[in-house]
Amino acid sequence: MRFTLIRILKHGLPAAAMLALIGFLMGELAGMFVAGNTRPRVGVDPDARAAAVEPDGRQVAQVLRIRLPILMAACGLSVVATFELLNWFWRGQAAPPKPTLAVPSERETEMLLNELLRRAEADRAAKAQAMIDTSMMTPPPVDLTHCDDAVELAAPCPESAATDNSPVPVPHDATAHRA
Repeated sequence: MRFTLIRILKHGLPAAAMLALIGFLMGELAGMFVAGNTRPRVGVDPDARAAAVEPDGRQVAQVLRIRLPILMAACGLSVVATFELLNWFWRGQAAPPKPTLAVPSERETEMLLNELLRRAEADRAAKAQAMIDTSMMTPPPVDLTHCDDAVELAAPCPESAATDNSPVPVPHDATAHRA
């Protein structure tokens, strides 16, 4: 029952507050309407009219501004309480079970950690292999700064001969193709 009372408070108080606000606005509108529509009766003696039971429009507006928000909040809270109690009777008196987290055993935890380590090592090995593969595709740079006529040579100078037999780019002469 304690859980049901908590649910009634949790859902009923915001509903009551919202309905009280709406009731206040409706009370203001009704008060303006009643206060603006008071007119004297035709054919009635003015002395008798003062003693009439009909109240003044401003008094009615003041009563509406007070009673309407309270009445709407009380009705909203009672509706929420009714439906929460019906829910309590329908589902039973016990609170819903708290969700429990399944704790894996030590062996399962160790297996998961080993699998993660294997994946991390495989990723690291794949990245290292990719670095090796890409470094083999590009030829090593040739240092031609110490040669006298580096532009006309088809191969590097004898002092800096490449040992891996990689191809060396041959520079093109722009004037040879114009003829």
